[in-house]
Amino acid sequence: MKVLSQAFSGMATRLHSPYQLLESTVRAKTKDLTQANHTLSLLYDSSQILTASPV
Repeated sequence: MKVLSQAFSGMATRLHSPYQLLESTVRAKTKDLTQANHTLSLLYDSSQILTASPV
């Protein structure tokens, strides 16, 4: 039973770092996508205003 416990603890330790890296990558990409979405939204709204106003 002790060997199984040690093996499980070792596995959990080895998985910790890759999961942290994955979470960090997801956070960074989510931030980038949120920023890009905000920019696109602003551009879309601006184009709607420009299209609707008479020249």
